[in-house]
Amino acid sequence: MTSTSPVAADQVAGAAEEPDTAVPSPSPAPESPAAEDTDAIATGLAQVVASRFTPDLAALPVVRGASLLRGVDELKAFYESRGWQPAWLQADELSESAAVLLRILEQAEAEGLQPKDYHIQEIKALLNSPARHDTATRSLLQADMDLLLTDAYRAYAAHLFWGKMEPGRFSDQWPIHKPYEPHMPPLTDIPRAEELEAALQNLLPTAAEYRRLRELLARYRHIRDAGGWPFIPKGKLERGQRDARVALLQKRLLLSGELKELPARHRELFDASLERAVRFFQRAHNLQEDGVVGPATLRLLNIPVEDRITQIRLNMERWRWMPRTLDRHILVNIPSFELKVLERDQAVLKMRTIVGKEANPTPSFTERLSQIEINPLWNVPRSIVEKEIIPKVKTDPSYLTLQGLRIYRDWRPDAPEIPPTEIDWEKMTPKKFPYRLVQDAGPLNPLGRIKFLFPNKHDVYMHDTPSRHLFQRKGRTFSHGCIRIEKPVELAEYLLKGETGWGRKQIHEEIRSGQRHVIFLREKIPVHIVYFTVWTGEGGLVYFRDDLYEYDRQLDTAMRPHPGKAGGFLF
Repeated sequence: MTSTSPVAADQVAGAAEEPDTAVPSPSPAPESPAAEDTDAIATGLAQVVASRFTPDLAALPVVRGASLLRGVDELKAFYESRGWQPAWLQADELSESAAVLLRILEQAEAEGLQPKDYHIQEIKALLNSPARHDTATRSLLQADMDLLLTDAYRAYAAHLFWGKMEPGRFSDQWPIHKPYEPHMPPLTDIPRAEELEAALQNLLPTAAEYRRLRELLARYRHIRDAGGWPFIPKGKLERGQRDARVALLQKRLLLSGELKELPARHRELFDASLERAVRFFQRAHNLQEDGVVGPATLRLLNIPVEDRITQIRLNMERWRWMPRTLDRHILVNIPSFELKVLERDQAVLKMRTIVGKEANPTPSFTERLSQIEINPLWNVPRSIVEKEIIPKVKTDPSYLTLQGLRIYRDWRPDAPEIPPTEIDWEKMTPKKFPYRLVQDAGPLNPLGRIKFLFPNKHDVYMHDTPSRHLFQRKGRTFSHGCIRIEKPVELAEYLLKGETGWGRKQIHEEIRSGQRHVIFLREKIPVHIVYFTVWTGEGGLVYFRDDLYEYDRQLDTAMRPHPGKAGGFLF
C-alpha cells in the first residue's frame, strides 16, 4: 500500500546532507486549500495522469524534458489499476514513501549507479516550482512529478535486479545469464515508507562478492573525496633506498590497504615492511613479485583513484547480470587467468588458465558441462587451416605427416580420408580449401590429453595443453578462444567422483591407452565464463586486472547517458 502520511517541508529538505544536493521541499500549498473542492482537484489530477497515456500513444512520453525509462504498458497498467490516482502525493504534499525514495535515489552511487539517471533534477525543479497556480496548472505539475517518481522507482528497482544495461546487446562480452522476465516483483503498488528501502535492498545480488565490492566502492569514494592518493614521480625504488618519494609510496599503499601502518620515523627509508607491501600490491595486480617499484609497478600505482572507482562500478554491474542463485559451479574469470570450482561460495579447486588473444577473445557465457573426452581428436578450425596450416604445408610438404594431421573429404562423420600427396598444394588457396583436417591424439595435439565440453554456439571448450610452460607467464592470452587449463586430471577427477569406476588411477590408465574415450556426466555442472577485472581476496587484498579486451571501456561508454535516448538505458 502507498503511504498516506504527507511529509513536512523540513523533513524532505533534510533528506541529503549537502545543500547543493538536497531534495528541495515542496512549495507551500495555497493559503486556503479548504476553499477548493478536493474531490474536483483529485478528479482533475487523475484526468491529467490519464492523458499522458492516450490509447494511440506509440512511444513513451517526454515529461518535463525527461524521457521515461520504463515501458508504456507497464506504467499505464499501474496507473489504470489505481483509477489514475497519483502514487506519491497526498493532499498536495509528497508522501513519506516519496521522501524515502528521493533519499535513496540521491544515494544511488553507493550501488555504482548515478542519481542523475533517475529524474532527480526534473523532480527538484517541480518541487521548487512557485506555489500559487490555478487548479489546472497545479494538477499538471503534480501529475508530471508523480509520473517521474513512479518511473524513477521502477527503473532503479530494475537496475538493481537486472543491471542497468542488458548484457550481450551492446557487445558480445556477456550474453544474458538471467532471463529478462518479470521475476522481479511486478509494479502493483508502492511499498509503505518503512518498507520501501528493504524492498529495494532485496533486489540486489545475493553474492557475497557484490557486497564486498559495494564496501570497496564506499572506501575508494572516501579516498577520492579526501583528495585521492599521491602521484609518485618516475624512478626506481627498492629496499634500502632513501628517497623523498618513499613517503609518497607509503601513503599510496596505506590508502589502498597493502601497507597497514606508517613507520613512526625514517619516512624516507624503503624498509622491509614497505617491500612486503609492494609485493602485496604486485600480487594483486598480476606483476612479478620482486618488491621493486619499477616502471610496470609505478604505472599501476599512479592510476587515479577515480579510474579505479569506475572499474569497481562496472564490475558491480556485471554481478547484477549474474544468476541470483549460485550453487556448485565452475567459474572461469578471463582477466584473472584462473578457473575455480566453487561449492557454497567456497573454492574447492583452483587452477591457472590460458585464454584467447585480443584478436580471438574468449567469450563470456553460461552453459552446463556435460562431457569429458580423453585422448581427444582435434578438428582443426577453418580459420587456423587458412591462416596457419596451409602456408606451412606450402613451405614444407611433410608438415601434415609430422604433425599427425589427417585430411578428410568433408565434415561428414564417414567422410573418406585423402592422402596429402593427392592434393596440388601449389594451386591450393586458403579460401578454397574444401577439406577437414583432424589431428590424432598424442603429444603434439594442442588439446592435450583431456577435453571438457559444454556445448555452446561459440564452439568454445576447456582442454589440456602440451605447452605447459605458458602457465608460468603472468599474462596468458595465447589461445584462439578456447580455455586451456593447468590441472585437467584434477578437474576430471572432481567431476567424476560420483561416477562408478572412475578415479585418478583410472583416468591415467585411460590416457596411457591412447584411445579416444567420451564420458557423459550424469550430473552436469554450470560453467560461468565471466569478465571481472576487480575482486577481493583473503586478508582484504583487492585484485585489479587490465582490461584485456577493452570490455570495461565499452561498458563504461554504454552506461553513460546519451542525448536522445531514454537516459542511456537499453531496457
